[in-house]
Amino acid sequence: YQRRVHGSYSPSKLLNMSMGTSFGETVSLGNSTSLPMVGSHSSSFKESTEKPVDVSATPVVDASILQHQGPGYLRESYVLLCRANNVKCSSLILSIFDPKTHMNDVMEVSMEITASQVYLGWRGILVLGYLLSYCPKLHTLSLANMGITNKEMASILPLFETHPSLSYLDLSGNTISISGGKALLWLVERNKNVLVVNTKSTGIPTALESLVQQVLIDRRG
Repeated sequence: YQRRVHGSYSPSKLLNMSMGTSFGETVSLGNSTSLPMVGSHSSSFKESTEKPVDVSATPVVDASILQHQGPGYLRESYVLLCRANNVKCSSLILSIFDPKTHMNDVMEVSMEITASQVYLGWRGILVLGYLLSYCPKLHTLSLANMGITNKEMASILPLFETHPSLSYLDLSGNTISISGGKALLWLVERNKNVLVVNTKSTGIPTALESLVQQVLIDRRG
């Protein structure tokens, strides 16, 4: 079956999910994790004066419930992940996650939550990233205007490195620049399912953004 669920908290806070089975383990990020540097594409940015993102400080996220039990109901799994990681559940996310929606049925997630409306923090962003990375048929993901930073971007993108369905990714309006752009290039070079990426209104340099788009153009043929 297919069902579309609309949830709104305010005019600018919207989650759309198209209802549409199991995804293997995602990349685990811990204190010793470092994001690999992008290949030859990133060479022109090696001399950047921007301070490199230190993802070795990435908070450890306990995703054992997902790894052991597999995908469950979206809202329930979010609550369990938050509890396991001592993260306060976002009332906004709780209000728009239908308790009857199973993670195996989620095909599209479009969230527009500004940082001034809700603050998730680094660990909160990671918990959300883990949750969505375990939705096996998720093909469209928008994290636009959420105030995601370079360090957060460098931490969550590896979670989708082997995702089997993700084809559209919207990161527009986030506070990411060179480091976040390198992380994005790293992802699109490795996950061949990704076909379209939106980075409008970010701080990613035009040259780096062009490299990302060229990879995608070549992939789409």
